[in-house]
Amino acid sequence: MAVEAERILDNHLRSGVVCVPKNTLNNFKSNDSFKLKEKSVIKVYEGAENNLPDEDAVKGADAIIEEIKSLSQSDLLLVLISGGGSALLPKPRMGLSLEDKLYTMKLLMSSGANIKELNVVRKKLSQLKGGGLAILSYPVKTVTLILSDVVNDTLDVIASGPTVPNTDKSEAAYDILKKYDLLDKLPSPVLNIVQQDFETPFVPTQPKGFCHVHNKIIGNNLIAVREAKNCAERLGYRTVILTTLIDSPIKTIIEFYLRLSFEICKMLYTNDIHPFKTMIDHLLKTNIIDSINLSEYCKGICLIAGGEITVPVKGPGVGGRNQELALQFSYRLNKLKENYPMYFKDYDVTFMSAGTDGIDGNSCAAGAIGCPNTIARAIENFVDPEFFLVRNDSYNFFKQVNKGANLITTGHTGTNVMDIHVICIRDLRDKSV
Repeated sequence: MAVEAERILDNHLRSGVVCVPKNTLNNFKSNDSFKLKEKSVIKVYEGAENNLPDEDAVKGADAIIEEIKSLSQSDLLLVLISGGGSALLPKPRMGLSLEDKLYTMKLLMSSGANIKELNVVRKKLSQLKGGGLAILSYPVKTVTLILSDVVNDTLDVIASGPTVPNTDKSEAAYDILKKYDLLDKLPSPVLNIVQQDFETPFVPTQPKGFCHVHNKIIGNNLIAVREAKNCAERLGYRTVILTTLIDSPIKTIIEFYLRLSFEICKMLYTNDIHPFKTMIDHLLKTNIIDSINLSEYCKGICLIAGGEITVPVKGPGVGGRNQELALQFSYRLNKLKENYPMYFKDYDVTFMSAGTDGIDGNSCAAGAIGCPNTIARAIENFVDPEFFLVRNDSYNFFKQVNKGANLITTGHTGTNVMDIHVICIRDLRDKSV
């Protein structure tokens, strides 16, 4: 984003500060499209190793604060926000250390708090989040361009909303920490902050106080999913976007995808649309049948969804939510295929799950492609999928099967608009797709 902004603004750009994840410069050093000008006026700070706030990220946040303070009312402030912004703007509230803030966030994450709850607490403990950056920039005209990495493109959730009014109630952070029984585990400075202002009637940060700010989403999961749909259609598939609102545990999503795949194959085998239509209406509250020409089913069906799932990690393995989803789906669908061979005899079901940022969990892959045959081939070669599932070691499973060809390896893409899931159902008797 910064490279492109520098190219477009050219000499109109007076100065700038960019905070990026650790090793970003090294990861993209051989890619000219990710390089700033040789004599760039933009200073780059790296921090937040492993997407966790650190002192290097605080230095970057301090540099942003100083940059904003140097502006005059006639200046225009351009703010570029993408996924990972929360960890890269970790400047704590006055009187609070980064260590105390980080300890609190780790307690919450290990307790199972969701992203919305984490962001409420982050905003409470931070100077720049929850509209803090916009308050600091007032009255300078501020334009914020955003790449959304959250479901529903909720502005106050993306990077914890540094230029968006904070509408959290003053006791919201306290209530969340109480919900997870963490109050007695908090450092005293944190407890003091989350207990502040309880006696004061709640008045949310008024949007009219942000009249100098214009927030604009320029990229999101829907754009990526639509492009995936266009690509699938060019390949000859009849394609439907299911949703871009995936935000559930892996168990829930797998059950949905399995039932969807099973019912489609069953429908194609029996040529009976009614059970499938009823199931779709119940699960999706919409009728995707109308979006697909039934006479063209035999050429292949492609179902696309987007968002992010959550995966409980209990093992020491290598992988991420996308590879885990591909492995679990393939394993479970193979069981269905064994129990109902007639429905799958003429139809191949292939599943892909990948992260748009190019990195999935603690692996070097973006995701993986799987199908029942992936599992069957693994078992034939004495590779036990259950061993890898128990260890959350999906990366090494796919690395050992089919010589790693099922792994999706793109490297860092520089963009994060969440994940894309694709289910392709192809008629094995039709060689045109």
